[in-house]
Amino acid sequence: MIPTLNACSESALQQPAQTSTSGNGSGQAPAATYAKPSPDELYQLVAPIALFPDNLVAQVLAASTYPDQVSSANTWLKQNANLKGNDLMQAADKQQWDVSVRPSPNFPMY
Repeated sequence: MIPTLNACSESALQQPAQTSTSGNGSGQAPAATYAKPSPDELYQLVAPIALFPDNLVAQVLAASTYPDQVSSANTWLKQNANLKGNDLMQAADKQQWDVSVRPSPNFPMY
């Protein structure tokens, strides 16, 4: 069974804790500090992808920097559900998405 994120690790990732300023009134925002996750929290974070091939994880991480294009690719895939195999890959390659997003229709999100 693959563990999922729990509320503790989600809350640790949501927003940084703010540190106080020295009160110099310079108008600068206070520096943000982040809590270091525990080994258990790190395990829970990476466990869902630990068994995937490294090249697939690298591809997904690169594509994740273009969330609007990943969403567009998912919508496109739903509209072109009749495409399979090589036809799907050729049609996806013609899209204007980043090169890291183009293979994503081969790995449906839902």
